[in-house]
Amino acid sequence: MISKAHILLAIFALCSNSQLASQEVEGNTTPGGFALIPVFSFDQPSMRFGLRPIAMLDELANSGVWLGLVGIDLLTPPGHYLVTKNNHYDEAHDDWVDITVQPIKHDLRPSRTITSRIEEYLRNALTEDAADDTAKELVGEWQQSRFFSFPFLVPIAQGIMDQEAVGTYVRYPSGKLDLVNALFVRTNDISTPIIAPSGGIIHKIKQPEGRLVNTSIVIDHGQGVFSILRGEVFPDVVVGDVVEEGAIVALFTTEENPELEGTWGLSWQLVLNGDLVDPSHFLNLNLSGYLQKLSSDAEAHYFAIQAAEQISMVQKESDALEDAPVSQTDNAVSTAAAPVSPTANPATNAAGEATAE
Repeated sequence: MISKAHILLAIFALCSNSQLASQEVEGNTTPGGFALIPVFSFDQPSMRFGLRPIAMLDELANSGVWLGLVGIDLLTPPGHYLVTKNNHYDEAHDDWVDITVQPIKHDLRPSRTITSRIEEYLRNALTEDAADDTAKELVGEWQQSRFFSFPFLVPIAQGIMDQEAVGTYVRYPSGKLDLVNALFVRTNDISTPIIAPSGGIIHKIKQPEGRLVNTSIVIDHGQGVFSILRGEVFPDVVVGDVVEEGAIVALFTTEENPELEGTWGLSWQLVLNGDLVDPSHFLNLNLSGYLQKLSSDAEAHYFAIQAAEQISMVQKESDALEDAPVSQTDNAVSTAAAPVSPTANPATNAAGEATAE
């Protein structure tokens, strides 16, 4: 027999499941984009994309909500990909979240050759110089601390003349690797400083043969997020410096061409979980509305779980009382206390009739 408590329990379970189902993957799930994966848990969850851990946003951790941040490389073919999710670090059981990568039109062919060259480029960009002990301490470490926040800033603070997000390609037959998934920012004001797009640690500075052409500055934003800034710039920081969002990290220079007039350019690449993503996605990424909705959904989710647990507890107590056996002592007391009717005991009635005769 289905009780009222069972019906209420089913209703609360359906409400809870609908809240979970509504937490779909957000973001720009196209090649070069990113995915936001919500997890309802009061303990910090563990999430991996392949074998690599991914960044976790903890803005709503006190409300029992975490957000996984997954990068989708420009060369990722459209299709379904799985992210491993574990609500607790010490749990043996893993869950999986499906990410559907949407197709996008670009000039890149997702070939093994291009992919391997991009991976080689990233290794060269992010690994330390052999003689640089300071950088060596930072390379290869998973920065548990997260220094970045949203939205990111354009790395040229003022005088922006033009900016465009482009995906370039590997040239054939030379095989020269151009910048892939870079945001090019140009200015006509040489005094404009180059700033940190978000907080982080200066991870690496590379100047080819001591020259300023194509100087690269790598900022480790924590949890697998890196910015690579490249251009004809003079670094104003050293490896190991901690910088805040908007801090000056370099200045443009005319050392190579003192008489140069016109525009100066800077390329900005963003590495997320080992994948190159389009930095422009992070410039206007305001999560306040999305986080507010998640907070409301989480409150309803946890309320449904708590209510379902209370109803289940009441139902178990009710079932236990109904199924409890009646003891012999209780039977004896009940029999002694009950009044005896004239027809209750035939033997006693017969004896009474004989005495009367």
